[in-house]
Amino acid sequence: MTLEKTGAACVVILLLVSLIGVAVGLHGEEEIEFILENGTDTGLHPEANKDWMFHGWQGLDEEYDEDTGVTFFTITEDKSTTVVLVEEDEPETYELTLIIDGPGTVRYDYDKTPIDIQEIEDEDRWVFTVEEGTEFTLMIDEDDQGDFEEWDLPEDLEIEMDADSLRLTFEVYDDHEFTANFEEGIGLRLIIVIMIIILIFGVVLIVFALLLVKKKM
Repeated sequence: MTLEKTGAACVVILLLVSLIGVAVGLHGEEEIEFILENGTDTGLHPEANKDWMFHGWQGLDEEYDEDTGVTFFTITEDKSTTVVLVEEDEPETYELTLIIDGPGTVRYDYDKTPIDIQEIEDEDRWVFTVEEGTEFTLMIDEDDQGDFEEWDLPEDLEIEMDADSLRLTFEVYDDHEFTANFEEGIGLRLIIVIMIIILIFGVVLIVFALLLVKKKM
């Protein structure tokens, strides 16, 4: 049996009868020959080096897994096959910009770890460098939902959004910019708290005044 390789990988020859695994390191376009007994149950398992991937077998009649290249067969005649491996393409990357306008917090999540995250604190701006096809989610923090006003969203982008527009999910296939707008100032909730404190203080003063009047009488 003659084995050739195009690409950078290690090919594992499995001799199932004797339960022995032989790792064959091949680099560049090389070949190696095995002398096997007739009727030997054999398997081939290509293991691509970093930045390479399995691309198929040439001269192999037996079926094999299209993703891993693993195949099993019985030696009944001379056989010559070539495993082909190709360099993986570098994935496209895009920049996702998040701007926070006003006193608020936006949380985020993703299915692929960003290649880079740059925080520009003076501008309340974050720039994420992500791979093409990354699923990204932006969420208004629960404590700031009362002060959230609206999003400035990119055009021509398909976005899954909840009923209150507090959670956005989308896939990245281009550079995009998002702005989360929050109410400026101290916020409605803080105003309500201050009004309640003033009201309580006023009630206390009235009660105190009534007690003083009653005492003088």
